[in-house]
Amino acid sequence: LPNGRTFVAARKTIHSPLYGQPRYERELRGLRSCIDCPFVVDVYAAQGNEDDASYAFLLEYCPNGSMHDMLKAMEARRRGKEKLLMP
Repeated sequence: LPNGRTFVAARKTIHSPLYGQPRYERELRGLRSCIDCPFVVDVYAAQGNEDDASYAFLLEYCPNGSMHDMLKAMEARRRGKEKLLMP
């Protein structure tokens, strides 16, 4: 950044005519409606282009993966014992 600070983000780009503008707008609205929720990634920017069917989101970087990934890892550690959903 111009002030010398480091900014890390993840870019999600979708190239598919099946995705479409309505789905892109619905996903963006959903993400923005959760802006105050600590369990949903922040959206820093978004851009959709119907002409070449490309849609991009600049999202908060989460180095530990998704909630789904974390739950699978916790369950694998317990191996056969009672399912652990959250510590």
